[in-house]
Amino acid sequence: MLAILSPSCHHKSENANRIKPILADLQIQNPYMGSPDPAVYLDKGQVLGDLVTVNIKLRAGQAPIAFDAFSLEFTYDFRLVQIGDVFDVNPDVLGSCNAGLVCDPLCLTNAAQANQGFTVDAAGRAHFVMGVSARSGCPIAKTGRCKDINMTTCTMDSDCPLGETCDTGVGLCKATNKACALDSECVSGESCVPVADTTLVTLAFIAATTIESPPGSRIELFTNPDTSKHGDCEILRNVAEVLVGGRPIPCVDGNAFMTTSR
Repeated sequence: MLAILSPSCHHKSENANRIKPILADLQIQNPYMGSPDPAVYLDKGQVLGDLVTVNIKLRAGQAPIAFDAFSLEFTYDFRLVQIGDVFDVNPDVLGSCNAGLVCDPLCLTNAAQANQGFTVDAAGRAHFVMGVSARSGCPIAKTGRCKDINMTTCTMDSDCPLGETCDTGVGLCKATNKACALDSECVSGESCVPVADTTLVTLAFIAATTIESPPGSRIELFTNPDTSKHGDCEILRNVAEVLVGGRPIPCVDGNAFMTTSR
């Protein structure tokens, strides 16, 4: 009886089973390096435990692009990876999805259905689709910004092109920085300069369990081989794909894989 009541010589923590948390990562094997241009591409964001954020960006370094909607489609193994049902759409593009304003864009996803496996294809991979669209009569997205490329000097606002103000600290006119796609949309003395990279939305991918690697679990930015169908990765205007040089803007994912460790 004394032996039963006596404390053990070993600390409890020495015998406890310790299960380390899953640590996720996203490996982009062929990171986007600026070509093709324009393009939609993936840029790895933050790693937070079993979650990795991914910025989906539009590169338009050669000339500004105007669009009123975009759609994205990812395929993934829902048994290994889940996609977050909260996403961060860049409000500078088409507006904020949930700001409660008249011109909030229409934002739709099927994250819940995809994560439950209700959207699987013949290969057993789930298809996550999201779409963001400007409302009728509301501003569209333009990836250029009006800039005073002449570096106009000034001492007061009246020295500057109409619409600009004088930064008296440096003695230069401050550009309006208005969104644009053409020089004609800027005030006199300004030009429409392309902003090379624009974040469209930030998504989160979550490791649902441990993932054997290499290579890990493929996450594909999907482009539908049937060009008559929508729902894949597209930059749109008036329901049609935006064409640059007569071709749709390509989407590249850099051969992305979700991996885990403990």
